Amino acid sequence: MAKVWFGAPATPSRYEALAQQRERRRSIMQHGLSRSDSMRNFQSNNINSTASLQVQTTEMQLRANAQAAAKAKLAALNALQNKVNKTV
Repeated sequence: MAKVWFGAPATPSRYEALAQQRERRRSIMQHGLSRSDSMRNFQSNNINSTASLQVQTTEMQLRANAQAAAKAKLAALNALQNKVNKTV
């Protein structure tokens, strides 16, 4: 049970001082853990968004390459068809 003091605060007993130090250390540890959790979440989100952007960029590059290949194949087929039409 807490003691109630009137006037100037009394010096805490050795046991109370140790309990206060323990509480301070516990709060410092909790604060550090919460900061490390938030940093871990930030890093995880950053890694996930970077990976997502890389996947999107790779997909766009693959799509552009596939479109270029299809366009080249169509141009080759059209050229072949024009040659066939000229000979017939």
